[in-house]
Amino acid sequence: MKLNVYNVYTEDYELIDITLWKLIKVLLGFPQKIGKRQYAKWTAPIDFYVFYCKYGFEIDYPHGYDDHFHCEEPKDLMTSVELREGEEK
Repeated sequence: MKLNVYNVYTEDYELIDITLWKLIKVLLGFPQKIGKRQYAKWTAPIDFYVFYCKYGFEIDYPHGYDDHFHCEEPKDLMTSVELREGEEK
């Protein structure tokens, strides 16, 4: 099945293929590996994972010694919130 996710590294949305079983694990709080990726100026490919956070489904690579993921607010969501806050009532 296809899942629309926010890529924390590229700051853009993309569609990924994910099995129903992996989707259930993600919803239960267990990040799932979606494969290796290598972007420009990276020396080697690294594993990327899909996970669920307060902003929805996101993909990222593990950070730091404790392999944590960054749950970041999508840029277009921040823009729409800023616009709504700036509107006159």
